Amino acid sequence: MRAACAAVTLAAAVAAGVPAAAIPATAVPRLAVTTQPLVIHGARFAPRERVRVTVVVYTMTVRRTVATTDAGTFAVPLAAVAPNDPCMGSLRVIAIGASGDRATLKRPPRECPPPP
Repeated sequence: MRAACAAVTLAAAVAAGVPAAAIPATAVPRLAVTTQPLVIHGARFAPRERVRVTVVVYTMTVRRTVATTDAGTFAVPLAAVAPNDPCMGSLRVIAIGASGDRATLKRPPRECPPPP
């Protein structure tokens, strides 16, 4: 539950364009995911840093390299990737910055009722 709250807070900060000065220099990089379409949001990376983002959904692996903004944030749209159904499998995201910053996010599969 705390992870979900942190993800929502991060997504709001990224969307609001929180300036890098408002984030402590020792802050750990964070990731958040939105669906419909699938978009990976990252924050607290170094400004203008190249970040390698790897997304694993079911058995599909997608890799993208992006540059962060002056505020150290990024957004990676992945419309070609099927939205994650937590009843079908897990979602894993790993983002590694050129300076060695690293953030991970994992949504494990959950138990769901059988289809009708």
